[in-house]
Amino acid sequence: MLIPRKEAKRRWRDAVLLRSDYCCSYCNEQLGPRSATLDHIIPKSKGGHGVKNLVVACHGCNNAKGDMMPEEWAAVLAIRKARIARWKLRYGRRDLLLEDVAAKAPTEAETPKPNHGRIHMPKRKRHIGLGCIR
Repeated sequence: MLIPRKEAKRRWRDAVLLRSDYCCSYCNEQLGPRSATLDHIIPKSKGGHGVKNLVVACHGCNNAKGDMMPEEWAAVLAIRKARIARWKLRYGRRDLLLEDVAAKAPTEAETPKPNHGRIHMPKRKRHIGLGCIR
């Protein structure tokens, strides 16, 4: 009995998602069934075909990889992971400083006027979560 093409593609996608436990293969971000995309390890434009050539990727990693070969993408990914580590180190320390400031909050009598004594910090940048590390 033949399965309709649409149903076969859905089953194929679900099998790949389950194989990787709904986790981005590049940044290890935990993904939902709708936010996950399938990426060709070896791009189709360079001869990559078949189910074994597919991995789960988040939208950001899939777009960033584009049609790079695995060797090219590994170099880019190493740079991205280094940036994330620096970001966590830099802003992780600021979080500790903010906790110290919050613990030493002034009483109502000591409360400064508005806009005086505020800590000015840049807006937090979005980062790639590492929730799926095995």
